Amino acid sequence: MATKPLEELYLVTTPVTITYPSAYNMKPEDGEIYATDPTSNTLTIKHSLTYTTTSFKTSTLNLAQITFTSVVPSAHPSRVTLTLKQPPTPLTPSKCVETFPRALAKIETKDLEKREKHQLRLAEEFMSHQNTEASPSAVACYDALLKSCSQVEWTNITRTGKRQDLKTNILVMKEMGGILVVEPYDSRGCVVSVNIGKKGVGAAEKILKKESLERVRKIIEARGEKA
Repeated sequence: MATKPLEELYLVTTPVTITYPSAYNMKPEDGEIYATDPTSNTLTIKHSLTYTTTSFKTSTLNLAQITFTSVVPSAHPSRVTLTLKQPPTPLTPSKCVETFPRALAKIETKDLEKREKHQLRLAEEFMSHQNTEASPSAVACYDALLKSCSQVEWTNITRTGKRQDLKTNILVMKEMGGILVVEPYDSRGCVVSVNIGKKGVGAAEKILKKESLERVRKIIEARGEKA
């Protein structure tokens, strides 16, 4: 995890629980990740206020003093715990320089807005791929396809072209006509979208869909071999 960029390791809007060393005599605090800054090696946490919903407070943490502990199970599958470590010795000026290796530059509003939009896009993209309604086998198949294909999304379109209540099927390569992956989410569940037989679909498009279908099947078969 340490090799990932900060914005991927600490994804914006991720719920967090901050725990402090016993010597601090502070209760755990809940919040969400608001921003990361690799220049100063810091992480900013947004905290809700009990007396208002129109404002919030923030706290900035030194990443050198954080242990990315774990994912908390049960009711909050996406919540992570950040444990602050107590420095073994008081931070001297030289230690502060090591912790913050580069001086903070002048803050540019445009740069902050650009970074915030980038973080929001990452968060939205991440959330678009989550599906609590799908089975573990469907999620595993989806993740494998996402690593190899640029266009993967959940859909409620069925093998026959009708729509069901839940989005538990997978649609791949939508712009190329669409390949559906349905239960049991293996090569047997790969089908070309039903509009291949509609009027106006040329021979070239049929060939393209056939090639896309074979590619999706190979990706899924390779996943089964690795498993």
